Amino acid sequence: MMDLLPIITAKNLKVGYGQAVILENINFSIYPGDMICLMGHNGCGKTTILRTLSRFLKKLDGEIYVKDQAIDKWSDLDYAKILSIVLTEKVSESNLLVKDLIDLGRYPYTNFMGTLDNDDTLIVDKAIELLGISSLLTKKIDELSDGQRQKVFIARALAQDTNILLLDEPTTFLDLPGKMEILRILKKIAIEKKVAVLFSSHDWQLILELASWIWLIDQRGNLKAGVPEDFIISGDFERCFHHPQFIFDDEIGIFKEKKENELIVSLLGGDNKKKIWTRHLLRKEAFKVLDYHIPGSPVIEIIKDSQGTDHWEITHHQKKSKVNTLEELLVILKT
Repeated sequence: MMDLLPIITAKNLKVGYGQAVILENINFSIYPGDMICLMGHNGCGKTTILRTLSRFLKKLDGEIYVKDQAIDKWSDLDYAKILSIVLTEKVSESNLLVKDLIDLGRYPYTNFMGTLDNDDTLIVDKAIELLGISSLLTKKIDELSDGQRQKVFIARALAQDTNILLLDEPTTFLDLPGKMEILRILKKIAIEKKVAVLFSSHDWQLILELASWIWLIDQRGNLKAGVPEDFIISGDFERCFHHPQFIFDDEIGIFKEKKENELIVSLLGGDNKKKIWTRHLLRKEAFKVLDYHIPGSPVIEIIKDSQGTDHWEITHHQKKSKVNTLEELLVILKT
């Protein structure tokens, strides 16, 4: 929490579409500088919460206060100066130039002609620089890749210069470096500009590494706030995404295929890096990895030879094999 006073507070909130209730009894506070990831299974209500806070949907019951004023008491123009949102839906502005679209983020502040003054231009330029999209400014929106388009719409939201930034699956269309870059940018925005950032995501492993605070919507529709490590320790995360064909490895934070007869191997020796990634491969392939030897199970030992080169030795039933790569090791284990 970066400030004593919340910028958004919800009390006994009920959200949904028409008469269909998606979530209810929701209570939370968001503070300036918070970066919160909203997580849960498909259809649990993540987008519904974001759309309700952005006023695209009306709340079904309960209260939402934004800066100590009820959400429905704000004028559209004033609310646009407080909150901006980035959705994953395709948009109709496909023929617009990238620069023109980002400029539209300044609409709450410009005159009826939409003319940008020097301050507006400076804010737009900073958003473009932060997202690293200066090379795209003369392109049309429909000429962009999905990942490029996502960055452009985030830049437009930043140009809106609001206190609250909502994003629905902002990393969906990006490759791994792009996902990490976007999350890094969002964290920088939250910390340096004291903007409250709330976004939904399914990228659990990235969130585990980069997010300090998450909201988890469980299978019963309860919203729980906390740090991701607590949800792993408590088992809440595994219960939330439970699937009969997969199990959650709570030591490394990934789901893997459930095996009825899990094979046991012992892993000994080696430096930290090779041992970590050997263990990672074995667990991914559904082996149970031990640091000690159990009679009858294969023993894998990482050994450095006289030339200073590491290799793997696997011993099973008094038969010993030497390999130089994890690929070779895996072939032996599989056969």
